[in-house]
Amino acid sequence: MPVLVVNCDDWLGYHIVNKLLEQGYKVDGIVHADRNDEPDEDLTMFFGRNSSFSMIPADKEKKYNIGIIAGDYDGKINQKIEKLIVINPDKKEQRSMVNYTTSCTMIKAPLLFGEWMPMNEKGVFHKNEFIPFTSGKFKESSLYVQDFTKGLLQWMKVPNLPSELHIYSSNHKKEVNTKLDKNIYLRDNISNRDHVKTVIEHYVLFKKR
Repeated sequence: MPVLVVNCDDWLGYHIVNKLLEQGYKVDGIVHADRNDEPDEDLTMFFGRNSSFSMIPADKEKKYNIGIIAGDYDGKINQKIEKLIVINPDKKEQRSMVNYTTSCTMIKAPLLFGEWMPMNEKGVFHKNEFIPFTSGKFKESSLYVQDFTKGLLQWMKVPNLPSELHIYSSNHKKEVNTKLDKNIYLRDNISNRDHVKTVIEHYVLFKKR
């Protein structure tokens, strides 16, 4: 059965879909509600021709074991989803957007960054804030999106995820008295400095002139 990814044409949704396809999953995608089922061609061109990926309208009735919402979605999702995972929502009512779901986990990661996100050569745009690559906030809180999606594949397989899960970079200062079962610290195999270099090179190559 395919995995459903909502906001599949967002930069984060793109990375999630791409990682799932790489690992042999079949994926159904729903685009941003304000795009009228017309995806961002700059992103979906990279997996749109993959036979394991299908774009579906939000009002199509279908059942899924796992559904993932990347960020906020303002429309109504007509699918029935057993395990719903919502990543970095600004709004708390994202579960109510789904026609039916048995369990829901909110995954919160402070500052994900990666290819295709809103950025320039000096930093990233995150929730209406510009964060320079050289800033203390970026160095402590940032997490490369492909390290995050690797973890996501593992969390999808956990039978009983908590209702809320906080994901941090290993550079993040651990808070006292935090519940370990709800907080995960991801260790980078490659330094963020090298990831930033790769992301900037990608931005320069693909930025619209």
